[in-house]
Amino acid sequence: MLNWINKNSLLILLLTTSFAFSQKHHMSYERMKAIKMTYIAEKCEFTTAEEKIFWEVFDRFEDEIFESCRKPMYTLRKNAIKNRDQATEKEVIRFIKDYDSLEQLMLTKKQDRNKELLKKLPAKKVLEIFTAEDRFNRHALQIMNKSSEKDNENHP
Repeated sequence: MLNWINKNSLLILLLTTSFAFSQKHHMSYERMKAIKMTYIAEKCEFTTAEEKIFWEVFDRFEDEIFESCRKPMYTLRKNAIKNRDQATEKEVIRFIKDYDSLEQLMLTKKQDRNKELLKKLPAKKVLEIFTAEDRFNRHALQIMNKSSEKDNENHP
């Protein structure tokens, strides 16, 4: 029990520190993915066999989602923001359609991931994964918002 508490305390400290630094120095995708997957694995209390399945399936889909959705979305957003004042109506419409397509692709990949997990793990375990991922995302946003508020206080 003490070992589990120490692991969670270390994970929360690492997560908090990482997000604080990520505001000024963007955290690498690989580091963020490792933190996220470790958090989920800790919260779900997998058997050895379940943990192996989780790491294999979740890791593969996280990489697919990052490469085919998140990276292109980041590039699209960056270009749209940079060129928004000069963009024509057609270009803005194209951006919105492209962005919507990427969001739909991301949703499809997450659905595919869940289907594969459901084939290999009990439904309740997949629900635990879903819940843990949601908690992680909420916690990450809270940390980023707090960090952003502190930055705004320091830089009026």
